Amino acid sequence: MALHVDLKINSSYPIELLNKAAVLAQSGRPREALDSYVAALARAETLGLLQRMHTLPPGLRQQLGNAIAVVQQARAEHLSRALAHLRERHAAGEFTRVDRCVRIFLGREPLPKGHNMQRPTFMKFPDLPAQAWFERSQFPWLSDIEHHTHEIRLELQQVLRSGQGLQPFVEIPKDHQAAAYWQDLNYSPSWNAFFFYRDGRRYADNCHRCPLTSGLLEKLPLCHVGEHSPEVFFSVLKPGAHIPRHTGVINTRLVVHLPLVIPSECGIRVGGELRAWKEGECLVFDDTFEHEAWNRSDQTRVVLIFDIWNPYLTEIEKQAMSIVVEEIGHFNQLHGQRDQAYASD
Repeated sequence: MALHVDLKINSSYPIELLNKAAVLAQSGRPREALDSYVAALARAETLGLLQRMHTLPPGLRQQLGNAIAVVQQARAEHLSRALAHLRERHAAGEFTRVDRCVRIFLGREPLPKGHNMQRPTFMKFPDLPAQAWFERSQFPWLSDIEHHTHEIRLELQQVLRSGQGLQPFVEIPKDHQAAAYWQDLNYSPSWNAFFFYRDGRRYADNCHRCPLTSGLLEKLPLCHVGEHSPEVFFSVLKPGAHIPRHTGVINTRLVVHLPLVIPSECGIRVGGELRAWKEGECLVFDDTFEHEAWNRSDQTRVVLIFDIWNPYLTEIEKQAMSIVVEEIGHFNQLHGQRDQAYASD
């Protein structure tokens, strides 16, 4: 009873959730214990404790290590069940890289050394070329949407005139460890977005307001992962705004920019290499490489951004990774957590 009362007072503290999980496990209530372990790790992640476990007191470090082991074992079993049906229809060799990716994610295989500027925040798919920039010639279908740049810009201008549907792109809870880094843009109109899709959810009203653009987008090979992607939006960067260096979540997808309004003194750097936006010509890059962008002009800069699959994945790997990412999200939701694993940054 004392534990229950204490948890009601301090339920957001990882140590209390860890203690509760241990008591539940000892009481023969493994499902409830798993819920508490997942909640404890989510809170520890928010507070930045998992990134500095080596600095924590030995007792807390041991408890967190145990929680990680329990949760990762449960995740492994969940993913194994989720992939079983796809495995039945294809040769085992087609899953070699997928299986390795999952082992790395679960901490059962070390993350292979790679480019020092490539640091995915969620998951790294192994054995893909460490390539920050991709040439548009690798995607000949881009010319279809580039051809309609003028019409897309006209719909954008209507959005900008009305202001309806625009919202800050960065919305991070104040208690999250990343909030301080993003403080200049957090909940700020300096970097606004007009979403067609976010976390895989279609914004029907926005699509209705821009019928030509949304129709063109539906014809593109977007990276569809249930409840996670694509992320498709007009990215509106106000004069003087700077998007600081950061990295994306997973290298199975690429990010495409279709530049629509590009004043002078705007720039984007990916993997240490600066490239210029040119209105009507797409840029394609892997956002798990460190990147930043800025607008040092006195006018607003706008690009249309959308996600596509990394072309070095096979079709079976795309299907499998869709399942993996979706089911990691479902696992989190099943155990009482809002899934944020694949949120685009």
